[in-house]
Amino acid sequence: MVNIRYISLAILLPCIAMVLTSCATTPALDLIAQGDRYLKENKWDEAIIEYQQAMALAPDLKEARSRLGLAYNNRGWMYNGEAEWDQALADLNKAIEWDPALAAAYNNRGRAYNGKGQYALTNAIQILDSGQYDPAIVELDKAIDLYTSAIADLNQAIALNPKLSAATNNLAASYSDRGHAYDIKREWDSAISDLTMAIDLNPNLVDAYNNRGWAYDGKKDYELAIPDLTIAINMDPNLALAYNNRGWAYHETEQYDLALADLNKAIELEPKLAVAYLNRGITYYYKAMRAEAIADFNTVLALTKHPELVWGARQVLMLLGAELPK
Repeated sequence: MVNIRYISLAILLPCIAMVLTSCATTPALDLIAQGDRYLKENKWDEAIIEYQQAMALAPDLKEARSRLGLAYNNRGWMYNGEAEWDQALADLNKAIEWDPALAAAYNNRGRAYNGKGQYALTNAIQILDSGQYDPAIVELDKAIDLYTSAIADLNQAIALNPKLSAATNNLAASYSDRGHAYDIKREWDSAISDLTMAIDLNPNLVDAYNNRGWAYDGKKDYELAIPDLTIAINMDPNLALAYNNRGWAYHETEQYDLALADLNKAIELEPKLAVAYLNRGITYYYKAMRAEAIADFNTVLALTKHPELVWGARQVLMLLGAELPK
């Protein structure tokens, strides 16, 4: 004979558990609702507090976890807009911790890494211009590490949401920026690989064409450099560096008049572009235009302390038998 008392107890225990869960969940859901209201008002701090309180009451409540992730993501997005990269990364790490499937959080964290990478790259270029190679390399390595992290996050964002076009554009920009960093380090093959990826992802990135053309210049692949640099110039007729880079490609293929036309244009657009004066001075030297060459090399020495540019100008001045500035 079945013992009815035990059957009743067996039925009652799950019911008690359900009631207890409901007791914890109802206030948690109220907190989530309040958090949602804050979220709609862009009050990220207040929303996070409500969601955290909901999590304390119901740690396994999926709605609380996903909302908390969204709130941290939105606040991280706000910090990105203010270029507060470290604060953005702190929030976006938490967003991904709470909701590992939130594509927007990976996208925004990729943007934060990209922003920090750009800052490091700019800093590296400034250090390089002052002639300090080792500290510049440290900053360049930091920039590349940050861009690598950005690419990993943006890849994940696209994997989670293939329609996330913003992520695609950021990914292209990240490849383009890292390719530029490789250009500066003279790692031409790595630069070309990254810049080709950037162009494949976003064919409208003028800097990617210019920097890939520069990399082809570095490899002496001028037949590939000139078309890339021509595309860059067609896309942005005011891009002085593209004229400079194409001018050098023309110089190296002994098309000196075309080289001078491009280098003149580069200097017209950016009168303090020291490398354009160096390249034009070298072209004048090859055309036996001694006075013009000396004037350009002296301008280089007046404009920059970049060691490679200074060394190049001084070397040709000595070849020309010109007096070197003190």
